[in-house]
Amino acid sequence: MTLQAVTWVAEQRLTWNAFGSLPLPVRRQILFVAYHQRVAKLRHPRTFSEKVNWRILHDRREILAWTCDKLRTKALAEERNIRVIPTLWAGTEITELPDVDLPDNWVLKPNNRSGLVFFGQSPRVDAESLQRITETWNADDRVVAKGEWAYTRAAPGFLVEERIGPVPGTPTDFKVFVFDGAPYMILVDLDRFGRHQSRFYSPDWRPMPFRDRIPVSDEVPRPPCLGEMLDAATTIAAGFDFLRVDLYVEHGQVYLGEVTPYPGGGLEPFEPRRADLELGDAWRLPTVPQLLSSPRS
Repeated sequence: MTLQAVTWVAEQRLTWNAFGSLPLPVRRQILFVAYHQRVAKLRHPRTFSEKVNWRILHDRREILAWTCDKLRTKALAEERNIRVIPTLWAGTEITELPDVDLPDNWVLKPNNRSGLVFFGQSPRVDAESLQRITETWNADDRVVAKGEWAYTRAAPGFLVEERIGPVPGTPTDFKVFVFDGAPYMILVDLDRFGRHQSRFYSPDWRPMPFRDRIPVSDEVPRPPCLGEMLDAATTIAAGFDFLRVDLYVEHGQVYLGEVTPYPGGGLEPFEPRRADLELGDAWRLPTVPQLLSSPRS
């Protein structure tokens, strides 16, 4: 890592540390205004984005505690007979990786962060380079500063998975929005780390008339295993008022990717804005008595 890169990481960390010293409601409102260009109604939320922010501010139920821990999520999925991508290694010390028998293509991820990934393209591991990469991941305090509580409950560390999908490239990502046990919408992400495009579909695979900040893709054929995908998402999201379940399909088989209680951190606008309200209407937040009566952490 160059001196310039080290300086950039240090400056970013100082900035987020300073931001994290503000009260959480202030932080969330600042972020919301910056991304949505309007003030959030966080005491009486109506839109989906407002309700994600409400959850970040108020919901500390134990049911959320495992959702941002990739290894715990995979273990729960296997208990419920949902197929997961095989884990080749998990631990806290990257220096162990050279001793692991790896395939030609593999994927390294942090266990307690989202959106960070390294694609390995050789069984031979350059541990020193990976150490530098993972140090920048560990220095990323944004999820803490943003107040996304479930990430603080995830165990620190890393995991290596088998790589599925095209090489080079990434598999199509099917993100199922599940409200009270019922799939409501599927966001299809294409080539997420390349020429990223996406499109929204209803559970019966009709294109939905709204979009997010990502360019809209051409229509994607209905997956033959759509029913299995929806069943898997419903099984994983059982007991939640809302959960997004991310799935992959490889050789006709459905695999769990990860889940999130905070899609986009509630900061990614929908177009048109009525879509945000439509999704918000589908989400019945827990009441205060329900929050108080549920196991909390």
